Amino acid sequence: MSGISLKGRTAMKIRTVKYFIREAISSLRHNGLMSFASVSTVALSLLILGLFLVMVLNLNNIASTLESKVEITVYLQDNLGDYDKRQIGTKITKLSGVTEVNFVTKEDALKRFKDRLGEQQGLLNALGDTNPLPDAFEVKVDKPDNVKTLANMIRSRDY
Repeated sequence: MSGISLKGRTAMKIRTVKYFIREAISSLRHNGLMSFASVSTVALSLLILGLFLVMVLNLNNIASTLESKVEITVYLQDNLGDYDKRQIGTKITKLSGVTEVNFVTKEDALKRFKDRLGEQQGLLNALGDTNPLPDAFEVKVDKPDNVKTLANMIRSRDY
C-alpha cells in the first residue's frame, strides 16, 4: 500500500467534509435569492404531491365505502299476505349474488323516513294516520356489477 496511513485518510475525509460545508454556507450567503427559490420550488412540489396523494387515497376510500353499501329495495304490493311475503323473501335470498335480505315493514319505513326528515317531520302531518309506504325487502349484493342483473330478475319474477 502507499505511504498514507489510515489515520491520514480519516483526517482528509473530515477536512473534505468541512470544506464542503464551508462552501455550501458561503454559496447560500452569496446566492440567497436563488437558494430560497430552489428550496421553495422543491417544497412546493412536495406539497402538491402530498395533497394529490391524500386526495387520491380519500377518493378510493369513498368509492369503496359507496361500493359496499350498494343494495336493491324491493317494494311489495299492499295486498300480499304474510305467507306470500315470506315466500318472496326466501326466493330472493336463494338468488346467486345476494348476500343479505332484510324485511322492512311499512311502519319501520315510515319511522326511518321521519328520522331522515329530521326537523321537517311536520310535512307528514298532511298524511294524517295513513301510511303510504309499502312493505319492502332490502337486498344487499356481493358485487355492484350484479345489481342490474339481480334487479331485472326480481322485477321479472324470474327466480
